[in-house]
Formats: sequence, structure tokens, C-alpha cells
Amino acid sequence: MTAVVWVTSNPNDLETKIKRASERGGMPKNTPVAISLEGPEGPGAYGLNRHADMTVLIADNDVVSANFALVRPSINADSLAAVPKLVKVLGGKPPTLDEILSPRYQQRVPAASNRWSTS
Repeated sequence: MTAVVWVTSNPNDLETKIKRASERGGMPKNTPVAISLEGPEGPGAYGLNRHADMTVLIADNDVVSANFALVRPSINADSLAAVPKLVKVLGGKPPTLDEILSPRYQQRVPAASNRWSTS
């Protein structure tokens, strides 16, 4: 299962922005979205911090087996470390970087018309 969890110092403001982004098609469909109530740093055990744009957690049976705090997420750089860990949990053969970069395998999510800061 995939889920998106946002961290912020102002959950009410962020909830409004997430709803607006969802209405404009800027959030993935059929993916649970939540807001952490543990402040802008999020749960400390997961290595989240306000300087990371994204943190990828890979878990199996409710146990986190890998954690990637990404300051500037990049498919080229970050997928080489994260995808094999994900495949280990899911099973199967890890894709090559060329397969990952192939438009056939990429999900496109329309961006909201404006960007905002959550910190």
C-alpha cells in the first residue's frame, strides 16, 4: 500500500491546501493522504526533517525496513537505492534504471496550479 503523510506546523492550513490541490487534480487518486500531528519534523524515528522534500519509508508487516530522506528527490539518483529495497519486500526482479525512466512505467500526477510551503 502507498500512502502520503504530510508534516507541518499548521495542520488546519495544510488541510485546506490539500483539499484545494485534490479538487484541482494535484493529488494522487486512490492513495490515502494524512497529516502528521507531530509537528514540522514529524516522527523522529523516521528521519524526517524540514530540509527533506520527501521521505520514503518501506515497511513490511508494520515494520519499517528502509528509510530514505530525500532533500532533492531524483529518479536517477534515488531510485537506484530505494527500488531494490522495495522489490525485496514486494518480490520480483528489480527494474533497470532505463525501465524506471521509461514513460510506460511512470505515473503522471497533474501539479496544482500553485505551490506552497508547509513550513
